[in-house]
Amino acid sequence: VLGNHEFALRLIPFISGCLCLILILLLSDKLSITPISKWYILLIFALSPLAIRYATEFKQYSTDTFITLVFIYLGVKDKNAPINNRFIFKWALLGAFMLWLSMPIVFILAGIGLSFVYLQRKSNKNLLSLALVFSAWLSSFLVYYFTILNTDIQSDYLRNYHSQYFFDFLPSNKEELIGSYKLLISVFRSVTDKTTLSIILAAGTFIIGTYHLFKSDKFKLILFTVPILSLFIASSLQLYSLIPRLSLFIIPLFLFIIGIGISKLWNYPYPIIKLILWVLILLSIINKQGYQYFYEPMKFEESRPVLTYLQERRDEEDLIFVHHDAKAAFNYYNSHHINPFQFTNYYLAGWEESNGNAINNSIKEKTLTEFWLFISHTFPPQKVDNIIKTVQMQYTM
Repeated sequence: VLGNHEFALRLIPFISGCLCLILILLLSDKLSITPISKWYILLIFALSPLAIRYATEFKQYSTDTFITLVFIYLGVKDKNAPINNRFIFKWALLGAFMLWLSMPIVFILAGIGLSFVYLQRKSNKNLLSLALVFSAWLSSFLVYYFTILNTDIQSDYLRNYHSQYFFDFLPSNKEELIGSYKLLISVFRSVTDKTTLSIILAAGTFIIGTYHLFKSDKFKLILFTVPILSLFIASSLQLYSLIPRLSLFIIPLFLFIIGIGISKLWNYPYPIIKLILWVLILLSIINKQGYQYFYEPMKFEESRPVLTYLQERRDEEDLIFVHHDAKAAFNYYNSHHINPFQFTNYYLAGWEESNGNAINNSIKEKTLTEFWLFISHTFPPQKVDNIIKTVQMQYTM
């Protein structure tokens, strides 16, 4: 309908990102928090470069966050709903189906399921009905796990790539303890900003909010904290990475608890507390720096200008060696875009060729005097330089 170009691909993430903001507002109203907490939650998420990026990029993370918020909203909405056939059918179908559209929803379902069990803990009949719902979720997830997910989990390449993003609940040495601490801090940096004051505000109000829910609303405590806890457990088992983009979906849950904590502090009748909160909240929102994208574009992995450069300067017989992280971008622009480049002489590298070592075998045997290396990834410049140096060294051996 829209044509095969970038804006068509970005449309679904963009719509998802916009709907996330609406759902954050709706859920904030259901939490009965103070206006300052509500606007803090909304602005800190709306001005997050991480959220902005994945609301404008053709990847699944914005959609994961949207689906998370939909399920949390439905969970809160159905808190007092009767456990009848309609309830069973709706939740069984939604959970089993959405697992295939958003894998991280399994963590959210854990929170929803246990929160419903808590509410119905005195009714054996309703617990049996909920067991039917959970069976549908579990069956769907097991099929998904063994047909798709298990392959990635068993990949040595992916394990090595994400090794620094696996949390360790029981560190056995100082290095593991420091690694887990840094990872925890990085999660709070994604939630708020990178400054120490903002991290202290976020961590402190998160603890206060959690304690308040424990004392006053265990349903919401389970709904919000079980997904977070299960996410960290999965990471500790090296089944899920806490790399920022994969953790985007969980950020609103942190923010809701933080918002509850801010509200509790705000309700104390001490002007100095309100003043400190105002200052810290404003600093956090400003330091998030997402406002800069009102007047300058956010750019990552600009492949099209690079391919245009290749088209203008490359001899037709020159081989293009496509780094494995660039394969999707290269294939899209070369073959599927509305104005494809249609290069013919190229080589698509596999994961095992990510550092250029295999070029010695896959390229040198072609007795080429030169070739082009196409890289498309948000690597630091130093890593790009290392890849190029490795390629040059291997090719000249």
